[in-house]
Amino acid sequence: MAVTKGVVSPYDRILDIATRREIDSVNRGYFLANLTNTLIDILKRMNLIDLNTSYIIASEGVTLEEIEERFFQVSSYFYEVYEKMSKEQADKKNK
Repeated sequence: MAVTKGVVSPYDRILDIATRREIDSVNRGYFLANLTNTLIDILKRMNLIDLNTSYIIASEGVTLEEIEERFFQVSSYFYEVYEKMSKEQADKKNK
């Protein structure tokens, strides 16, 4: 999750990668759906997201825009959790 300017959200990291590499829309949808679901799994295992949170599947009835929007939402939440936990850990270290 790092770029030259530091740690960023998974969404921002994917945007950074996209500046150097273009992926066709089918593969992009599949990749983003799987990455989104992986982030959801991590958050569920940490009890930081509702266990009933649904996954997204790259399929005929789901547009790339829907997948990208869901990825943005989950990525943003994941990054918020990461920042909060990092700050709490730094605060404990400084005490």
